[in-house]
Amino acid sequence: MKNLLKTMLIRVGLYGLDKRLKKLLRIPKYQMSCPPYDRTTQRRIRASIDVVRYASIALAIHRLRTDGVSGAFAEVGVYQGELSSFIVSVAPETTLHLFDTFEGLPSPGTIDEGFERGQYACGLAPVRVYPRMLF
Repeated sequence: MKNLLKTMLIRVGLYGLDKRLKKLLRIPKYQMSCPPYDRTTQRRIRASIDVVRYASIALAIHRLRTDGVSGAFAEVGVYQGELSSFIVSVAPETTLHLFDTFEGLPSPGTIDEGFERGQYACGLAPVRVYPRMLF
């Protein structure tokens, strides 16, 4: 199947098109394939449970820096602080304010199926291990 697809792409002239476009437009490879953050950040993104969310946040922080936007960050609903730790590692110069009751969810309403009172409760201790966060 793979060889058949490759053969068809070669026949219609589309096989290797991206390489030819890069060469024609003289676009360096790193501009098309590498994200704008360092290897440590890339490793943390890949190790996270939600790669898309972490990569999006890192990209947004990069954009804020590029555009010269200053200010602090805030996270509402901290849980165990894993995302907070990531944000601090990507933007160490920025203050991060954390907001959470650490008591978990309130009593579920009539449409809140599958949730329980206190679900996602987490004490402050797991979050306090991360430096430079304001509660």
